[in-house]
Amino acid sequence: MRSTSLAAIVVSALAVAGCPRATQIGAPCETAGEEICEDTAKLRCDGRQYQLLAPCHAECVTGAGTTHEQGELTADETWLCAESPHLIRGVVAVGPGATLTIEPGAEVRLEPSSHVDVDVDGRVVIDATPGGPVLFTSNNELAGGFATAATGGLNVFATSGEPSILRNLIVERGQNGLGVFGLSATATPPVIERCTFRDNVGFGIRVSCDAVDSPVPDFEADGNLFFGNGGDVSTCDAGQ
Repeated sequence: MRSTSLAAIVVSALAVAGCPRATQIGAPCETAGEEICEDTAKLRCDGRQYQLLAPCHAECVTGAGTTHEQGELTADETWLCAESPHLIRGVVAVGPGATLTIEPGAEVRLEPSSHVDVDVDGRVVIDATPGGPVLFTSNNELAGGFATAATGGLNVFATSGEPSILRNLIVERGQNGLGVFGLSATATPPVIERCTFRDNVGFGIRVSCDAVDSPVPDFEADGNLFFGNGGDVSTCDAGQ
């Protein structure tokens, strides 16, 4: 006869007695696609049980958020998902040698005419996931709610150094979405993959080149999506 350990009996008894689950991950569910929050994490039902969609998602974060006033970042800085929403007032510049990292799931809200500008020798890293993208959106929730006719809500440069990285970023409701400047035959463009640009009055991506024949990355080939913008990608006129 197989023996049963006392620990196994206790665990079984607790389960029968309805001991509360420490987490809803793995808990039964029926509606595929249903999403719930567990603290700052977001879970999604696959039709049988809840799976972890993102360890942190701005939709699950409560609190006043974080305000970033106009100024320059002169040292590395990380904007945490759990401190969302990040409200931008004015122009926040990422200075030479500095790296701004924005955590997966974070939300950045911009007031009118506000934007984040990354110096040619600075860097921004947004390496998010499909389940926990980083969102740049207008604080007033209206299209055209940030940036200018010449800039995007986030502006990065092609560079001779280590490029900026943008993965699974959503930019919506700006004058322009993303600005990519300094494109040339010799500079390395930023990595822009699986991003979404939607409902921007001007371009989803506004580019500026050092020469009219500068190569422009094939943004669609890198899995980027464009919806409801005034234009997807601007032309590459020198000095634009």
